[in-house]
Amino acid sequence: MFFFAGPGTSTSLHYDRELNCNLHLALHGSKRILLFKYDDSENLYKTPLVSNSLIRFSDDLDSRAAGFPRLHNATCYDVDLKPGEMLYMPKRCWHYIEYAEPSASATFGYYPRKPDQLLGRASGLFYLGFTEHMLRWNHSHIYRRFASAYAHATGTKKVLLVAMEKAAFIALFPLCAFGFLVYQAFRR
Repeated sequence: MFFFAGPGTSTSLHYDRELNCNLHLALHGSKRILLFKYDDSENLYKTPLVSNSLIRFSDDLDSRAAGFPRLHNATCYDVDLKPGEMLYMPKRCWHYIEYAEPSASATFGYYPRKPDQLLGRASGLFYLGFTEHMLRWNHSHIYRRFASAYAHATGTKKVLLVAMEKAAFIALFPLCAFGFLVYQAFRR
């Protein structure tokens, strides 16, 4: 895949839903990349059903510290990637990219094992059906409230919400996959 961005643009903090590893090559322009291990998901306020974070690194530091106190427990790797340099990101590696100047990059996503590829494709299909196309459930008021409660929860409440997430994934997967496939069929 190729990515193009202008100065001052950024991505949200996320890990790739398809569960692939990435080799990210900067072709033109420099960028700043913040990397976090998957083990830091709780400290990064992961949202349910999708691999996003509630944290916005575009917000000022005081706002982030006040709204997300567990963030200071996460280990951040801060990388300045320049043209010609390549960065390896293992599967489920949280990343945020901030573009300092007009940039072009190429990313090669791959799966080291066949089971990863099968799970990754199913996860990607769910994500596309849930967020990007016909259904767009992630924009609903109910999901946003659940996502906020889930991301901020700890202890017993978190265990209960994770169980609800797993049940929701099982129940919603067929609908999301079907919704995405119908959307694709009508696009042609």
